[in-house]
Amino acid sequence: MNARERLMVALDVPTPEAALALVERLGTSVVFYKIGMELIYGGGGLALAERLIGQGAKVFIDLKLHDIPNTVEKATAQIARLGATFLTVHAYSQTMKAALAGAAGSGLGILGVSVLTSSDDSDLAEAGYALGARALVSRRALQAEQIGLAGLVASAAEVAGLRAEGRKLTLVCPGIRPAGGEVGDQKRVATPGRAIADGADYLVVGRPITGASDPKAAAEGILREMAGPSLLNSDPATRLNQLEICWNDLKIQGFFHQVHHFSSPQYSGRHESMKSFISWCRNHNIEGQNLQTLDRALCVVEFMKEGERFDHALTIAWKKYPALDKFS
Repeated sequence: MNARERLMVALDVPTPEAALALVERLGTSVVFYKIGMELIYGGGGLALAERLIGQGAKVFIDLKLHDIPNTVEKATAQIARLGATFLTVHAYSQTMKAALAGAAGSGLGILGVSVLTSSDDSDLAEAGYALGARALVSRRALQAEQIGLAGLVASAAEVAGLRAEGRKLTLVCPGIRPAGGEVGDQKRVATPGRAIADGADYLVVGRPITGASDPKAAAEGILREMAGPSLLNSDPATRLNQLEICWNDLKIQGFFHQVHHFSSPQYSGRHESMKSFISWCRNHNIEGQNLQTLDRALCVVEFMKEGERFDHALTIAWKKYPALDKFS
């Protein structure tokens, strides 16, 4: 996925008319929208979701359902009829199982909401929880994965830890603030670049975009942060450092033999190699930051197979493929 496909803009506005006006201002910069309680309870939110989906956009219904299993299952089944991509429920085992049953046979992915980004350890203690935020998110991620949910909503502060624990769930991160942006009522926040680098799959951004004088420019700024700095315009030492990080990460995760396999002569060219390798990764539920840099790694592998050292292979690859850092 590229950055545009990973950005979910929260349409947290009071009326469908205001939401449509915002969508028009954002134009093609945004293709994924979150519709939550304000629009749905205010009336017209679900109809808006259907309209956006009909126009080719993706929609994430954020209702954070939590009730007795029968109610959650039936409510989820109703939402599943819309054609939305995701629906949120609170990450309690009963609730997650009920939502999964309600979504059965549809394309609706269920996301478990772990711990709200407006809460910290002291808030959880006051509410009677024995676990802190990180521990509770970790526990709920494991339960969500065991139950079979599509993914988990968690703050970016927990993402790196969840990936280190081996969680392969789709991770959706709210509480995103651009570098230097106001935190507001959020307590566990991160910048777009940091969240993506740590392994987030999707970022939910509301007020930094919807409250901006120029929402489209704000969204494009977020997208640039998500894409990260251009390595092509960086100095050689920075390029080398970034590629070494990518390369070592691939080896650590056991991808080394797969990189070589998909770089073999049986695959016609670098882009076919990349396509085949990414397909292999996705078939094995491997997603996230590595897929953003596989193209670079595969280029380097080509020249390493010809006997070049890593640093020489890197230099040759960058000269031969000057647009490497445009791939995402």
